[in-house]
Amino acid sequence: MINSRTMRLDPRKIKLLELNAHYMRQETFARLVDNLREDGGLHGDTPFAWRLHDDITQQPLLDEQGDAIYEVISGNHRVKAAVVAGLPAIDVTITDEYLPPDKRKAIQLSRNAVVGEDDPATLKLIYDSITDTGLKLYTGLDDVSLKLLDGVQIAALSEAGLQFQTIALTFLPHELEQVQAAFDRARKATSAKGFWLASMTDYDKALDALEAAGQAHNVRNSATALMLILNIFIQHMDDLQAGYLDDNGEALNPKQQVPIASILNTLTIPAALAAKLKKKLASLDADHIAALGKLVE
Repeated sequence: MINSRTMRLDPRKIKLLELNAHYMRQETFARLVDNLREDGGLHGDTPFAWRLHDDITQQPLLDEQGDAIYEVISGNHRVKAAVVAGLPAIDVTITDEYLPPDKRKAIQLSRNAVVGEDDPATLKLIYDSITDTGLKLYTGLDDVSLKLLDGVQIAALSEAGLQFQTIALTFLPHELEQVQAAFDRARKATSAKGFWLASMTDYDKALDALEAAGQAHNVRNSATALMLILNIFIQHMDDLQAGYLDDNGEALNPKQQVPIASILNTLTIPAALAAKLKKKLASLDADHIAALGKLVE
């Protein structure tokens, strides 16, 4: 049995979990923040925290001011939402007892199992790190849940476990077709099916590129700036050759499929020229085609 009590704490001073299997979708979190602002506090189940101890000495730790440090075990999102909502203090159920790592993880998983959703990869990571068999049972995860975890790849990234921001760009009708075509070509060149994940440094580069394109052409609309960047890319597609040719102009991977546009430096050619090329290719017999192949070789 854990001795606990309820006390008022500044949510900004509560230490959050570094690894949390429980997740909350962006729209749900935003709604929680709005509710907290409206109600002025948390209602219902309160977050659960323990007084932070050193796991080696099992002695309580103090902050720079000499005060006790409390770390949330369950209710991570409610604490974060309270911070965003600007609440000065919230009710938290706390224990001053030392809780071993396995016990803390078991409490976290058992309370999370009551309601909400868990990121399977993180859930598996936390569950597998519990060494005490009894505490694994304490988590409340049943055979069905554990069987679902068997196929989880820890290395995989899930949308739910990521801190991300969605950016929407609006295009005019005549621009939309061109942008869709560009992204369709990019999708075909990758294994992505719906979402692309980029690092924060790539995100910063994208913003810098948008800002530079906008300043150069005196436009403030991000969608228009993106169109300018796409146009610049199309004009310099021959630079893509660096991805498959070495310094001597030889193929790095002879079997690699590469875009013809990187050689022609254009995505399109006039219809009249296309018709002539088609007729010319159709008129070539086997000997001419073989000769052409040798010429290329």
